[in-house]
Amino acid sequence: MEYYQRTQYGFALLTPTLLVAVPFIVIGLLAEQPGFVGFGVFFLFLCSLFYRLVVTVREDVVEIKFGVGLIKKRIKLAEVVAVRPVRNRWWYGWGIRYFPGGYLYNIWGLDAVELQMKSNPRYRIGTSDPVGLTGAVQARIADRY
Repeated sequence: MEYYQRTQYGFALLTPTLLVAVPFIVIGLLAEQPGFVGFGVFFLFLCSLFYRLVVTVREDVVEIKFGVGLIKKRIKLAEVVAVRPVRNRWWYGWGIRYFPGGYLYNIWGLDAVELQMKSNPRYRIGTSDPVGLTGAVQARIADRY
C-alpha cells in the first residue's frame, strides 16, 4: 500500500541535456555522422536515468527512484530511528552523493528529509515537500510501536 508519493523533475539537468542531445542527433543524421548521433543518443540515455526523482513511502519502506527506475534505493522503515526536514548546503550538489555522515539522493533544490538509521548512516532525500514526506515517514514509524 502506498502512503505517500511525490515526483520532482530535474529541469536543471533536463534542459541542458536536451539542448546538447537534440542538435547532435539532428546534425549527425543530416551529415550522416553516426558518431554524432551516438553521442546525442548517449545524452538522451543519461537524461532518461536522471530526469526525475520519485519518492514513495510504502508500508515498510521508503523507495527512491531516479528517472525510468533503473537507479533506485529502498530504505527499510524498521531501520529508521529519526526523521527530520533539513536544508542541504549548495555544495552537496545533485544526484547521488556522499555528504558528511551519509548519502544524499537529490535532483533539484536544497530542501530534503534526513533519515537517521540504527546502523548510524544518514540518508537525505531531496524533496519539494519536506513537511509532507517527514509526516508520512513519521506516521509509518509510529505505526510500528
